[in-house]
Amino acid sequence: MKQWVFMVLVTCAAWAGAESKPKIALIIDDVGYNFSRDVTVTDFGVPVTISILPDYNSSKRIAEIAHNKGLEVMLHLSMESISGANMGSIGLSKHMATAERSDMLQLALSQVPHAVGVNNHMGSLLTADVESMVWLMSELQKKNLYFVDSLTTLSSVAGKVAQSQGVPWLERQVFLDNSLEVKDMDYEFQRALKIAKKTGYAVIIAHPHAETQMFLQRRLPMAKYYDGVDFVSVSQVLPQAMLMAAQR
Repeated sequence: MKQWVFMVLVTCAAWAGAESKPKIALIIDDVGYNFSRDVTVTDFGVPVTISILPDYNSSKRIAEIAHNKGLEVMLHLSMESISGANMGSIGLSKHMATAERSDMLQLALSQVPHAVGVNNHMGSLLTADVESMVWLMSELQKKNLYFVDSLTTLSSVAGKVAQSQGVPWLERQVFLDNSLEVKDMDYEFQRALKIAKKTGYAVIIAHPHAETQMFLQRRLPMAKYYDGVDFVSVSQVLPQAMLMAAQR
């Protein structure tokens, strides 16, 4: 905890002297199982964070490509949901033994080289379970990884536990493409801009759908040059997010 508070104080000084443009961290989730489609999300022309599922043939390959292009890579880790949806071959469930959880996490990380953080895929059951989150955040703290709560449930305790364990963390604020209609994605993007201009940053999660990619290829340059926002990696908004969490 002391280490976390110290890091917040140090990074606050850096933020105070930094240019105060609103920042947007754009995370592209669910990457890894369709190479020809997914690899194109590494070519948006702005920093994005690529969150990769660990159990598909293209996972390692896309992680290497993203890293070589200077993009931040994150592990998109399947977690148990209330609905009981299929987690795939690699995922964490509430009733796993500690050793099984540890092996599963290590396997997942081995499939996504260069990952500097983790966010949850599904997880409405697991992220609401205190014991599971205490274990996970303890492991991430040992491995020096941050956590992004995809916030698939309002009952999530992931952020609260991450803070208590000294793990850098933040929450998703906008899901861009729950609807693939252009007008709906534009509404969500405008909402993210308003959040960023009000608080200094916003975290968007989107997916590599063809419709989403077409929208982003058109909208990102406009946001950068006309809306006055900077697109940054998750790591670059973590200091401000942690400061705001500490103040709360």
